[in-house]
Amino acid sequence: QIERSNERSLELSTIVNEFILRRTNTLLSKHLPPKTMEVVCCKMTKLQADLYKHFLDSKTAQQMMNAAEGKKTSTKKTCRVLSAITALKKLCNHPKLIYDVVHSTQSDSAADGFKDCEQFFPPGLFDNGRVG
Repeated sequence: QIERSNERSLELSTIVNEFILRRTNTLLSKHLPPKTMEVVCCKMTKLQADLYKHFLDSKTAQQMMNAAEGKKTSTKKTCRVLSAITALKKLCNHPKLIYDVVHSTQSDSAADGFKDCEQFFPPGLFDNGRVG
């Protein structure tokens, strides 16, 4: 039975691979122009600055800073720090990204530092005047 399942798996892989096009980096680099990056520095808006200060004052940020001073790193703490960095990158790109994370129905650890920040978003700014 195991031998038969291995045969079927190989058969399925063969059929599926006919339809999947895998483009490796070496293949693509021949056809694409060189990657260019441009860094643009600009000041945060008042909303971004307020949200950033709120994040720094949050319990989540305080726990991460205290953990960093203790130099104890665990996988859970590392994930929390990475999700905080991701949330801060979203804040830098556009505050609506934080608004969406905070108002999402799905649980997101990136939003931990932005709990109770609804007061910073003026009514109608990102919700088109909807309540709730």
